[in-house]
Order: sequence, then structure tokens, then C-alpha cells
Amino acid sequence: MTTDSVGIVGAGMAGLACALQLTSKGIPCAVFEASDAPGGRIRTDFHEGFRLDRGFQVLQTAYPEARAVLDYPALKLCSFNPGALVYTQGDWKLMADPWRKPSTAWASLNSGFANFADFWKLYRLRQRLLSTSVEQLWDEPELPTIDYLQEKIGFSKSLIEAFFRPWYSGIFLESELQTTSRFFNFVFKMLAEGQAALPALGMQQIPEQLANQLPQGTIHYLSPVEKIDGQTLVFANGRKESFPTIVLATDGLSATRLSEGFIPVTKTCSTACLYFSCEIPQAPHRWLMLNGDGHGPINNLCFPAGVSPDYAPAGKTLISASVVGPAAHGDPERLQSDVLQQIESWFRHKSKLFPRSIPWWGSPLPQLEHLRTYRIEHALPAQPVGKLSGSRLKHDFRPAMLRPGLYIAGDYLETASIQGALVSGRRVADAIASY
Repeated sequence: MTTDSVGIVGAGMAGLACALQLTSKGIPCAVFEASDAPGGRIRTDFHEGFRLDRGFQVLQTAYPEARAVLDYPALKLCSFNPGALVYTQGDWKLMADPWRKPSTAWASLNSGFANFADFWKLYRLRQRLLSTSVEQLWDEPELPTIDYLQEKIGFSKSLIEAFFRPWYSGIFLESELQTTSRFFNFVFKMLAEGQAALPALGMQQIPEQLANQLPQGTIHYLSPVEKIDGQTLVFANGRKESFPTIVLATDGLSATRLSEGFIPVTKTCSTACLYFSCEIPQAPHRWLMLNGDGHGPINNLCFPAGVSPDYAPAGKTLISASVVGPAAHGDPERLQSDVLQQIESWFRHKSKLFPRSIPWWGSPLPQLEHLRTYRIEHALPAQPVGKLSGSRLKHDFRPAMLRPGLYIAGDYLETASIQGALVSGRRVADAIASY
């Protein structure tokens, strides 16, 4: 028996947020984490001098909950440019945010896939979402994102296929854009209000910062929970600990297994992220690069050390290539070979927009070394139409309590994002405190 009143299973973002809120209210808790560090799906490996995030991820600095609980200056955030380079029809085109980066307006207008009408519609959508609160977004009528872009907003097919589909496929981790338009609008608003950023030392700095705010000894690592028996946690080694209140702050699939059948199976989206290096100094290249043609396995590509130099050792370049959809499940060797060939084909073409942004762009490609591949089968909860309902996301805590003494928290209950995980953890803690 423990003296702590709340036992939290999982030291991901939701579990950490729950523990922090409980601690701030003077409620003692213990967090049990199966792995050797906090973060859940947000982890960074140090490999041969490179910092490799387990799957390409960014922090949207406009997330309200992240602003409230994170110390941004301490993370030393490094931001991507607002927009992307798009590879389409054998050339690189720029699609940037002209309201955030006015110098890119002419190049974006001349992309060949976005017309003046598209930019007028972008402006109107941007202005509407900037003046709409996050809470109001959850009450708006919803459609699958692809229908919303085509029918509701009326963007041209060329803009949708060259830009919106690869851009949001990389965020939703599903290429059909069946994700609810409510989540699309939320992400669009966050991108318009803030920046997509990386902590200088990798994404794991985010959960590490939260964990370091907890009293020493709160988190118990390498403590996998095998099952829940009433109010007792049964660990894989047979140890048992009982709590008046238990919070399942795991991913949705683990919560289904541990919740005594209360939680239905959560549908998830998968991805693969492949890292390569080469022996040449990293250029300060802060653009996300999109596959605007839809040919080949790569959805998006970036140079993490071009954003934060600490991602790679001196004198080396780091490339991150993300794959979405069925290709992510293919044969590992074939996937690695196909991704490498696509990178080589992309960089045979010199960028007319940024001729000096990458020294070897348009020249014979230096030998790329494969560093690591992360295949993440359950990377993100699916967010189809009907998933994000207004009353639950704004006011209703009841779904977080499965029964008296047993609660759940996680991004699969909110928005599939760092914001959603943090909000869910905090709301569960508030519900426990007020029960």
C-alpha cells in the first residue's frame, strides 16, 4: 500500500501534465513508466553524435496549454520557416505564408499551382480563424478535410494536391485527408498564430522539462503495469501497489488493454521516419520540403540540423525523411532503398529560389549514410468526423472517469497533439481534485 493518493500509469505528456497539476494542488501522486525516460511517443536518441527524434515532430508554439506549462526560453526553440518548398513537375516551388514572410509573396504566387483566387481564400480563412477561439472551433460544422478544402473553401485542385495534401498528410499521418475539418482548422490557426519549432537539443527536452518540475522520486521508470485489479496496479514483475485513485495516461491501445474493457479500441495512424547523414557541413536550411507530385514514398523531408545545429556533429548534414501510409509498412530494406533514390532524384535539380541554401544541391550527391529508421505503427490517434465534439472538449469531464477511482488521460481523448495530451492530463487532475 502506498501513501500516495493517485497512481498514474504512463509518463508521456498526459501523465506528466496530470502529475504536475495534482502536485500544484497538494495532491501526492506516483507515476509509473514502462520505459527508461519520460515522453511516451516524444523521445530523442543520441546516435553517433546526431540527435534523432523518434519520428518527425515539431512543437507548435501557439499551443495554449504548452505556453502555460513550458518554459520556451529554456528549451531554446529553433523555428522552421513558415511554409514549404514543394517538389512538383520536376522542379522546386515555394509555398510560404506571405503574411508572416512578405518577401516570399511573389515566389509563392508564381508557384504554378496556386492562383490569386486561392490566396484570397487563404486570406479569408486565415482572418476568420485568427478571430475564432479554439473553443469555438469544436462547435463548427464539420466535414472530412478533403471535402472541406474542395467544397467549403473552394481551393483549386492543384493547390490541394501539391500543397495541402502532403502538408496535412504529414500532420494527420493519413493521406486521404479524412480527418475532421475541426482539427484542420485548429492546426491552421496554430500555424498562423505561432511557429513550428524544435527544441535545440531535441524534442525529448519537452517531457524532460516537465518531469524535472516534479518532486524527486515521483516518476518510477522501468515499471510496466501488467493489469489493474480494482484499485491495485499489478506490475510485470508481480509487484502490487494500491491507490484510492488511478489514472491511465497511456496511449489508447494500452488503455484499452488495461481498462477492464471500458475503452473501445482507438484507431491509429502510422508513419516511418528515416535518417541519413553525409560528410558535408550542414547548411542553415529551415524549409520543410514536400512531395507535391505524390510519386515515391517520401511525404516530407527536412534538415533538422539546419534548424538547430545541435542535431548533428560539426561538418555533417542530417536528413530526415518521413513516410505516411502503406509505404511505411513495407519491407525495411526496400523502403530504405526507395527513399534514398527519391532523395537523390530530388536534389539533382538546383533550386532557382535558393541557389545557395544547400551547397550540394544540383551537384553530384555526396554519399548518404543511413543512420536509423523508426517505424511507428501507432504514431497518432485517428481524428475522423465526429471525434472532436464541442461539449466534451470544452466542458464535460465525465468521459475521463471510467468508474469511481479510475480515470483516463491522453491525446486520443482530445486533439491528437501535444496540446491535446497536456489538456487531457490537466483536466483529469482538475476532475480528481473536485470529485
